[in-house]
Amino acid sequence: MAWFLYALLSAVAAASMILLTRVGFGKVDVILLTTVRSIFMTIMLIGMSITLGKFTKAGVNSFSFQGWFFLILTAILAGFSWIFYFAALKTGMLTQVEAIARFAFVIVIVFSVLILGEPLTLRTGIGVGLLSFGIYLVSFR
Repeated sequence: MAWFLYALLSAVAAASMILLTRVGFGKVDVILLTTVRSIFMTIMLIGMSITLGKFTKAGVNSFSFQGWFFLILTAILAGFSWIFYFAALKTGMLTQVEAIARFAFVIVIVFSVLILGEPLTLRTGIGVGLLSFGIYLVSFR
């Protein structure tokens, strides 16, 4: 059940970061905000990797060409995601922006079925439908 604790901690950290971003950075350019935030994240993650012994030659060499390709691609997509998210936060209501941003969950389910071939059970389908409806209710007043 460790996955549940990590997922819950991730949700609490993300929610706290979102609220602090909304409160503290109203007039900062979103690209500059994302850049500076990424620099601090990089410093923190390098420190953690070194401290935990993860940043070794063997660890870095374990990435295949495909692994590096997907790592770079996901970094680019994450950057765009945060830039668009912070831009939405500057002009939209936090509850509405967050609801639409969480629509990523629904998109991930659809992608996992269409691209990865994961099964779509009736229970999951109903859950995705309810989430979509809830996102609609929160986002469009």
